[in-house]
Amino acid sequence: MFVLLSVGWRWLWLKLPALNRWIYPDLNGLWVAEIHWVRGSSSGVALATAQITQDFFRFGIDVDAPNSESNTIALVLKKDGETGKPLLHYIYEVREKHTHPGGDNVYRGAASLAFDAHSDRQLSGNYFTSRSTAGRFQFSRVG
Repeated sequence: MFVLLSVGWRWLWLKLPALNRWIYPDLNGLWVAEIHWVRGSSSGVALATAQITQDFFRFGIDVDAPNSESNTIALVLKKDGETGKPLLHYIYEVREKHTHPGGDNVYRGAASLAFDAHSDRQLSGNYFTSRSTAGRFQFSRVG
């Protein structure tokens, strides 16, 4: 049963598209990410790609940006109790690609993202990190 649900769930979602509304949308695939960040008096936008991997038992987001990459530590999928909008709350670890001696190149962050079920192509929300940075993620589905 585990193997069937791990491998066959996407086929089931394709055959029964209402499952995207009833249970949770299929977010698998490649996404382009805009990362709007603020740290102290500095701010900016970084572009990245995000690969979302999802099945009945696992869900992960791997983000690759020019200066860092991140992986999911923990993630909770839910639906907003009032609107029914799909939400995901996740904790992630970031590793800087270009480090300097003595620097701390690993830090953690947390984000709450909402899925735009009308467009089926947008995932966005706010984040904060252990480096006292904060900002907003805007993911757009590729293809």
